[in-house]
Amino acid sequence: MTQQMKHLKTTLETTDDGENDDQKRQQPNIYAKNSMDRFGDDLCALLVSYLSFEDRFLYECVSKQFQRTVFESVVDITLSDRFIQRLLKEKRSDIQMLATIAIKCANIECIDCRGISAEYEEHIPEVLNTFRDNCRHLREIYLTSKSAQTMPSLGPLVTRIGGINCYTDSEALTHCHRLSHLRTQSFHALNTLFGHNLHTFELRSHLGSLNDRWSAFVAHNQSLKCLVFWRFYFGNTISLTEMCGQLSRLTQLRELTLGLDFDELDGQKSAAVNQCLRTIGVNCKQLKRLSLQLISVDTEPVFPISLDSLRVYRQLKRLHLTAYATVDDLLLDPLRHCKRLTDLVLCLCQSVPPESGRKCLSLYAESLAQICGHLSQLPLLRELTLGLVFGSPDGLNCSVINHSLRSIGVNCKQLYRLSLELMIFDAIDPTLETSLDSLRCYSRLRRLRLAIDVAIDDRLLDPLRHCKRLTHLELCLRKMTANVLKYMHINCPRLQYLFIRDFYSIIDTECLSHISRLPALQMLVIDGKNCCDDSEDSEGCGEESNDLSDNELNAVLSSSPKLKTIEIRVNNEKKFYSK
Repeated sequence: MTQQMKHLKTTLETTDDGENDDQKRQQPNIYAKNSMDRFGDDLCALLVSYLSFEDRFLYECVSKQFQRTVFESVVDITLSDRFIQRLLKEKRSDIQMLATIAIKCANIECIDCRGISAEYEEHIPEVLNTFRDNCRHLREIYLTSKSAQTMPSLGPLVTRIGGINCYTDSEALTHCHRLSHLRTQSFHALNTLFGHNLHTFELRSHLGSLNDRWSAFVAHNQSLKCLVFWRFYFGNTISLTEMCGQLSRLTQLRELTLGLDFDELDGQKSAAVNQCLRTIGVNCKQLKRLSLQLISVDTEPVFPISLDSLRVYRQLKRLHLTAYATVDDLLLDPLRHCKRLTDLVLCLCQSVPPESGRKCLSLYAESLAQICGHLSQLPLLRELTLGLVFGSPDGLNCSVINHSLRSIGVNCKQLYRLSLELMIFDAIDPTLETSLDSLRCYSRLRRLRLAIDVAIDDRLLDPLRHCKRLTHLELCLRKMTANVLKYMHINCPRLQYLFIRDFYSIIDTECLSHISRLPALQMLVIDGKNCCDDSEDSEGCGEESNDLSDNELNAVLSSSPKLKTIEIRVNNEKKFYSK
């Protein structure tokens, strides 16, 4: 009968006066009693799943239902120095405390220990052994190389290793048969020990003299999905051709980051780069994301690479391009072949020799207009990050910037996220004499990030009144006054998230007053950079610190209609204020 009740609904018996029991009628109820209990636990588990790991221990005493459900959704845990410190401060022994945590969080499947520094690395074996003995569902462990080589018994559970810096560290790979993610400094650290069938591999630096080891690695990892080459130094085209030839054998590759460093970039090397990129594009048909970093220490004013090979990357959806040199007008012209491109990040750094004068600055302005003209030919573009680095204030041509941004806004109708960064190297205290009026063409914009490393005009954000759909705004402004935020509640009525990097402690009660009037704001983040703490002389650090009191921040919470959380970040520490 009990077994049947698990599948049948509860019945409700009703009788009329004077009738026999045989005349009773039964009507089905919507939920059985045990189903309601199950529904209650599921709902409670969903609610407590939003709690942080530490808060779960605080709220488990609320009810028996909380005790049953509060730890069920904990399937992965990230261990850090802070976790080990708190563990060592407990009155009970650390073993007892660890056992208690492991027993309560019995559903843990993944443990990430890469956030534990060398200072507390000796505690990792004890911690992991305790979790392994109590968590039957444990399947994955993420470690650094130092930790992995001290625990061969845990090798079958280790799937990610980061930070291999020497040959002795690479011995940890022999115990990790399920390794899928590996990060190392160079092939000097790996010698003849390689991971097999990796999914992700990150190499911090590579030399052409180590191409033989790179070839052996490729032979053992044909299923590689993500490859990161941060810095590749080559003195001749032969080593570059060999490296990219092996790379093109990774036909399953979906994401590639390639950083190329040049001493002198001549026409021969430029042709070799284009040919290598073409070889990769032709053979790696599944490549969806490409990040390309081109660094040249040459003093030539124009970068002689046109990236014509991008015409074979028709499946590309995301492109990150960084060029530390003045680029050619036609650098991005091949993007017209990447019709499926939805995310584009550009960081183009001006490299103009002092003797070139204003002629080169004029050429740079024309190049910027040409590049943005090519960007405007990407109708499916949804996210754009544009970083412009100028060598001097004279190179900051605001009219060209506004015209270029207007061209992108008019043609890229699906652009929802924009990140704009303006930086000047040799500037004492320039002022950005522009209001970014081109933002009137971005009426569909939902997320905007502005990082401007110069003094700005008070009316910089006035054009935001045309971006009525804006919900997320990040301001990293070197110098600004409270007037910049004065009319934000009118210009951005839908703003839900506001991030301000407070370089010079300009956020005071007046700024908070303007912020509190934002009708839809739910999250406020203030990142305070206190540059005077570690210096004897406070000159050059800006104005004196205007530390915000708890009462002022709580007043903003109470006066703002929908504001739920304020996050204050200072010196890598976070403090939260919530309703």
